[in-house]
Amino acid sequence: MPANDITRWMTGLLDELEYSRQRQLVALQGTAEWCDTRLAALRELQPAMLLISNRHTGLEAVAFDNAAACLGGEARLVVLDLFDGFDPDVLCIAGGLVRAGGVLVLMSLPPAEWNTELDRYACWQDGRRSPRAYFVEYFFAELRRQADVGLLVTPRSLPPRPPLPPLQATPRPDGCTAEQARVLEQLQAWLCGRQRGIALLGAARGRGKSTCLGMLAERLRNDWPLVVSARSRQTAAVLLQQCPGVCFAAPDRLLREPPAARLLIIDEAAAIPLSLLRQLARRYPLLVMAATSGGYEGTGRGFMLRFVAELDDRGLSRYSIFDPVRWCRGDRLEAWLDDCLMQGSESLDGDARPLPISGCRLHLVENPGAPRKRPLLREIYSLLCSAHYRTRPSDLRMLMENPDQLLIVARLGTRVIGVALLNIEGGFDAALDEAVFFGRRRPRGHLLAQMLRPAAADSRCGAACACSASPWRRPTAARVSAAACWSARGAPARPSVSTISAPASPSMLARRISGAGAASIWYTSVTQRANRAAVNRWRCCVRSARKCSPTCSGCARACSNSCRPG
Repeated sequence: MPANDITRWMTGLLDELEYSRQRQLVALQGTAEWCDTRLAALRELQPAMLLISNRHTGLEAVAFDNAAACLGGEARLVVLDLFDGFDPDVLCIAGGLVRAGGVLVLMSLPPAEWNTELDRYACWQDGRRSPRAYFVEYFFAELRRQADVGLLVTPRSLPPRPPLPPLQATPRPDGCTAEQARVLEQLQAWLCGRQRGIALLGAARGRGKSTCLGMLAERLRNDWPLVVSARSRQTAAVLLQQCPGVCFAAPDRLLREPPAARLLIIDEAAAIPLSLLRQLARRYPLLVMAATSGGYEGTGRGFMLRFVAELDDRGLSRYSIFDPVRWCRGDRLEAWLDDCLMQGSESLDGDARPLPISGCRLHLVENPGAPRKRPLLREIYSLLCSAHYRTRPSDLRMLMENPDQLLIVARLGTRVIGVALLNIEGGFDAALDEAVFFGRRRPRGHLLAQMLRPAAADSRCGAACACSASPWRRPTAARVSAAACWSARGAPARPSVSTISAPASPSMLARRISGAGAASIWYTSVTQRANRAAVNRWRCCVRSARKCSPTCSGCARACSNSCRPG
């Protein structure tokens, strides 16, 4: 297919999308050379296109590691280069940058030719790789099933452009939507006469949060000493367009050289480390933040599940925007990406009635990336999203492909009520084991094994990556939604059973999972109140793998109840 063919085809597609206000995903699948030729043609067609690539560093491309700096921006044509690897977090970011009438282009090899050896995001602990790119196969299979959302372009064919029903843009009579105008009035009323406080504007991607904050800054700049901050000036580009000339400072500069201001406005707050946000919240009396209600940027869901939970106790004021601005209501690309990446997880809120544990069974999930395990994987991922603060779209690929993980689910009937995700660590050879024992080596991905090695006979262990339970069953499910670590001479590398009955004690669970001689075990339901105490108990257990020392500094009281392995 000549390069000019893709130019004519893309021109027609962009014209149709401009009329319908729809967005489209286009997958260019072929060799790297063929895709790069089409990329050059697309750049001539749309000079302002945004390219996210780890290969084309000399073409004003944004590297995957810096993609989060584009948050808050938008483009009509966004190209995502997957030849260096497929990172689902970056895919989510790229999808949120495409405005109405625009196209998201994915450049890659066909899934059947995908080489995990060349995929930097398929490399796990100790350089191990999955024999199959399960996530890649899953993603493009879902895309083929939704032909109206994704169009496949290959060297042999150009697909027909499907008819797209026109969508209605959200009305903006005075330059802002009705929801934006309402939120602006509420924020101004909240600031009036207030000495201290924190306000949070939360919404999904593309709802106009940055524009709303920019309008607020423009209205207040003459009467209020204020400063604007974000992860980078590029992140706050949309905000700064609304109020040119306003004082902008990066978060670290605000702490080093704080300007004289009463009000601090932070755009995309979830992209800033929580430690910096806590310091800024203490330093500035009035703080207005905007954050995306997703889990693929900066601190992931930690911003909502941890930082915002802390602020709620201090009287946090929350505001929301629901109508999309960057694209239209009913946009199919947004709905498909959320469904494919399991981002729109069902609400797991409910009552906390304890249920009998006798009917609960623990199951070891083998090969979770297999197609027949997809319904179970969706349940597991939804539960992890609801309870664990670091869950991201990239964790979905990790669940499917990481060969060093151990996934245990607790079932009550047909429903998954608990998940324990462990990472298998240790198993060093003699030379590396000695180096770790004496502190000369620190192998990446083996943090728990390094901590336990001085007190254990063997370095093999399982580190708890995530431990989640359904909120309406956490008082009971806390006993089965567990993270077990074992370190014992002769313990098997993986459990040899697929179904384990619910244990009555930590030591019993340890023996059933590891076989015999478990050195220590920590388990707790994942709730915000228990997090800090649980970490203290675990640290104390690590100091002494066989028993809890009553003189452990700072955690003797926390350790006294449930830290002993029994």
